[in-house]
Amino acid sequence: MNALEQFEEVLQFGGRTEDTLNRFLMVADDFMKFCKKQTGFTKHDVIRYLAQKRKEGCKGSYLGYLYDVLQGFFQALETPWPWPTKEERKKHRPKSEGEPYQPYFTLPEQMKMLKAAAKMNPRDELIIRLATITFCRRKEIHLMDKKDYNRKGGRIWIKTVKRGAAGWRKLDPVTKRKLESYLDDVAHPRMRPLLESSKKKLKHRISVGELSRIQKRCRKIAGITKRRAGFHASRRGGVTLLHDQGISESEITQYMRWKSPFMVNRYIQLAPGKVEKKVIKAHPLFNKED
Repeated sequence: MNALEQFEEVLQFGGRTEDTLNRFLMVADDFMKFCKKQTGFTKHDVIRYLAQKRKEGCKGSYLGYLYDVLQGFFQALETPWPWPTKEERKKHRPKSEGEPYQPYFTLPEQMKMLKAAAKMNPRDELIIRLATITFCRRKEIHLMDKKDYNRKGGRIWIKTVKRGAAGWRKLDPVTKRKLESYLDDVAHPRMRPLLESSKKKLKHRISVGELSRIQKRCRKIAGITKRRAGFHASRRGGVTLLHDQGISESEITQYMRWKSPFMVNRYIQLAPGKVEKKVIKAHPLFNKED
């Protein structure tokens, strides 16, 4: 059994999702290719690898993630981690340089995306509309099946890929109409997936990579140049919009089917100018004359 297979068995035993398992294995594989060996890893190997990733432009938060994955990889191989104690691990783990950049789409940008999507083919437009109205991750869109759509209620079943519960999301009338038109006129009747790959030789479920390329193309048509504004930018923008419209944190938590209300604070993007206006409006001293 090679090192990757050994790591994979440990991850499966720990109950990791398929998506997480694949991401962890990619890190371990990249690390081994960098070190040009499969065993006998040392402290210097870890330091060199993380230093190289920093040179490539990776930030502290991502380096910390790599550090954690490699620690699990070492444990799976029964190789001593270079920093054995809790204090040492905390001291040497790369840290985030301030608040991480969290791109999100404002309401005008979301409308630009929908307008740009209307210029694309029916499947691609549907992908952008689903991301905008359901706040789904790309993996969740990738996993959608035809049976997940309820025509009578105009709802689609979301199979969550991270923390949280699966559940129904209501579609707006336009997305509902376009989805039903796509299912009736475009989709292959014998295919189980809701969205099919456009590759002729691979007539199956659309890949997450293809989803990203479609979303990137839509951003280009819309003229949106925000860095790293992928599907999560729609997700953050949607949650921020709900919050701005006065929907409470407990209501957003229930709608998103999160287990903790703290997730709302991670997703909402508060504009300093808006916060200041609310403070001025609410505080009695701002409403008194000298």
